[in-house]
Amino acid sequence: MKGRPPIDDGDAEVIAAIQARPPYRAIDRAFVARVLTFVSRPGMKAEDRVRATRARLHQTVGAYRGSARILEDAIVAIEDAARANDPSAVDAACRAAMRWHASTRERLPTIDTFLTWALPAGERVGSIVDVGCGLNPLWLGLRPRRGGPRYRAIEVDDAIGRAVARVLTALGVDATISGEDVTAPNWSVGPEIDVLLLMKVLPNLEQVESGAGTRVLRANRARRTIVTFPGRSLGGSAKGMFRTYDAWFRRAAEGMDGSIETRTIGEELCFRIDAPTREGG
Repeated sequence: MKGRPPIDDGDAEVIAAIQARPPYRAIDRAFVARVLTFVSRPGMKAEDRVRATRARLHQTVGAYRGSARILEDAIVAIEDAARANDPSAVDAACRAAMRWHASTRERLPTIDTFLTWALPAGERVGSIVDVGCGLNPLWLGLRPRRGGPRYRAIEVDDAIGRAVARVLTALGVDATISGEDVTAPNWSVGPEIDVLLLMKVLPNLEQVESGAGTRVLRANRARRTIVTFPGRSLGGSAKGMFRTYDAWFRRAAEGMDGSIETRTIGEELCFRIDAPTREGG
């Protein structure tokens, strides 16, 4: 794309150096390479490129994670509860696991209110695409499972992706998990998808590439799109974030078809975009 510095033969070594540290090892290599491209400037030394890429990766991925051991124990608890066919234990284990990831931990106090608004239990949802899913898919363990949706979870942190895959397998969900690059210019979601989840992810995409969040929002034709923004930074500061994100979303969504409903649920600014009714449906 225009404005990106060229990739040279030394990038493989730089990427290897970036991923030499444990926090960055599980991040999808293609995503690391993309971030490296955007932070690099002509004449930058290799060590500066490594440092800048790690900093950006921490902002967009690493800052939200807990310890690998705690996550493993949480996933095992869900698997055990599912194997025992104990819905209340599955619910409790999923809620406990959600505390591992900062994004879902912040949503936990209002998760039931959020789900009732975003994905009402009586509605038929056949397919979901969840971008930058984190541990969002664990909400399926909080709901009775009658067939359930096909779930496409997109996550560049492979450790989280593997954990989510184990949970969805234990819950009997028809799912695929991938680290696909949603910032690519040709990425889109078609009208065959019932729900696109963009939960607290658009600001992170903007950190990878200015304009990427807007492009992802507008490159979809899902029946419903759920977009959320955090009301506070990870450090706890509000800094007028709701006002800033509301204005950003309004600009990004300008001209999009469909109705938009806005709600503040807990510490989260939420938008639900419902596309115009499809012909014949």
